[in-house]
Order: sequence, then structure tokens, then C-alpha cells
Amino acid sequence: LLAPVSRLRLVGVKAVGVLAVALLAVAVISLVGALAGTIIVGNSAGDGGLLTLSGTAVGAGEAIGRVALAAGWTVVQLGAVGAVALAVSSLTDHPLVVLAVLLGGAIMFGVLSAIPALDWLQPYLLITGWPAIADVLRDPVPLDALADTSLKAVCYVAIGLGIALTRMGTRDA
Repeated sequence: LLAPVSRLRLVGVKAVGVLAVALLAVAVISLVGALAGTIIVGNSAGDGGLLTLSGTAVGAGEAIGRVALAAGWTVVQLGAVGAVALAVSSLTDHPLVVLAVLLGGAIMFGVLSAIPALDWLQPYLLITGWPAIADVLRDPVPLDALADTSLKAVCYVAIGLGIALTRMGTRDA
């Protein structure tokens, strides 16, 4: 660094950076996906709309709203993963360790969610609610699973940032 910065500020800058990358990535994927879908599938609703999984067609305004809902939900989920990454990065100086822990954690969560004897654990695993993103393609949109997974992600963000801030605040120089 060219200028000394407090460790807590460094965590804040990293968190903003993670969120910015998540927003940019989701925005690009959403735009490219909407364009590709329009080119490949065509205009199913007659006004630039969307054909839902329920078989109904929605207008362009509602289709854009659904894509925005899916994009916002995805950013929240990526923010949760980023907060866990920040927590792990505050415990190590090696970026590959952070990558290994995140990938290993995602695999472990997937394995744990597939074991019927551990059904009691599923409400606490971040990835178990990720299939809820398909709900934005249903008519009407069931918001229960999306809200539950968003709340779970916000809890992961709070815990991850709390660990990162606590660790960086007490870390030796």
C-alpha cells in the first residue's frame, strides 16, 4: 500500500470490491442472457415478454422485473459467499487457501444436504436454497423460498463480516 490504512477500513474496501464485482458480473450475465433468450426463443408474449414455466406469457415490463428480482437475489447470495471468503481471508495470508476453503465448503454443503439423516441441518446450509431462483419463472412468483434464502444469506454476511472485522481488529501487526 502507498498509504497506511487501518485494517478495518481494508476489510470495508475488500467488501465493497467483492460486492462491486458481484454486481458487475450479475449485470453482464443478466443482459447477455436476456439478449440471447430473446434471439433464441423469440418474443413469446408478443411485446418482448417472457414465457413462464407455468405456461403463461408475461409482458416485457414484468419480464424485466423478474430478471431484476433474480439478479438482485443472486447478488445477495454472492455477497454471502464473499463475506465467508473475507472471513477466511482474515485468517490466512494465502489466497489459494481461501479458494480451496470456499470450493471445499460448497462441495461439503452439497454432500451434507444430500444425506437424509442430516435433514435438520439443511435450513442452515447456504446452498440448499439456491434452486429457489427458478421460482421467478413461475406464475405467480412464490416468494417464500426466495425470501428465506435471502434472509439466510444476510445472516451469512453478518457472521462473515463480523468474523473478518473481529479478526482484523485484533490481529498483530
